[in-house]
Amino acid sequence: MNCNIKLVRWSRETVVQTLMILFALMMPIAQEVQAEVGTLVFQSTETPPIWSETMPSGGMGGEILHLLSEIAGVTYTINYLPVKRFSASTAPYLVGNPNILTTEKNRAILPIGVFHLAYFYYRPHHDVIHIRSTADLSGHTIGVLRGTIEDVNSFARLKIKVQESDSNETLLRMLQKGRIDVAIMVDLTGEYLIQTEFADEQHNFVRIIVPSFVRPIAVMMDMNKPEGRHLARQYHQALRKAIHSPQYHEIMQKYYGKGTAANEAHVELTRLLDYYESTWEDDGTALNTP
Repeated sequence: MNCNIKLVRWSRETVVQTLMILFALMMPIAQEVQAEVGTLVFQSTETPPIWSETMPSGGMGGEILHLLSEIAGVTYTINYLPVKRFSASTAPYLVGNPNILTTEKNRAILPIGVFHLAYFYYRPHHDVIHIRSTADLSGHTIGVLRGTIEDVNSFARLKIKVQESDSNETLLRMLQKGRIDVAIMVDLTGEYLIQTEFADEQHNFVRIIVPSFVRPIAVMMDMNKPEGRHLARQYHQALRKAIHSPQYHEIMQKYYGKGTAANEAHVELTRLLDYYESTWEDDGTALNTP
């Protein structure tokens, strides 16, 4: 059988036009793939007013993360987990309190804000509880979020009973009902929930801030991944640009109020940032960026 093959010679202009058409047809597909890969997925835990899926702004941490991500040019989403699952997460990207994580990974921890732990008690059941150290809680029952205390035996040795709960709201109700004497939680979270869920009884709840328990609100990146190191640098540069900006100060004042509390939080953040920067390593080289 004879096969006649006719060679078609395309002009350079025809080739260029054809390639341009193919490129235009492929663009939507390429953009869709880029959007899917380029969206960073963080894991966090519901801790209003710091992190919240239900608050319009996402809470204080959510607002700061949004500001930094805009500067860094990063698109992201946040998946919210219960505290116990979050503390055991091995995900490469997290936002929240690094001190409750039980998984050991080479993470870059970038503080973007701070919070204090606080003791709360219910005045109708206890006129005054003086707490200067953990030992002062001897003989009392304390309530904590499930998964936030690893060594319960250390409390047992001090004759402190520990009851765990899956939510801060439940801890406050346990105080109200006298099932626990003291609840330990994030200071801003306790204040926020008392104002929103127990508005008529605000005067009955007493807060004692623990000055030594200053903790970071942090962005955490897996440094064993090349993209994790790259993102850490991006967010670090963004924070250094944003930390003295009017937008950042407005967020701090919105949640801490105008005055010394917001200023002290800013000083504490700078100190924590300096500390955690010293722990970053990239093939033995510090990750500090201008």
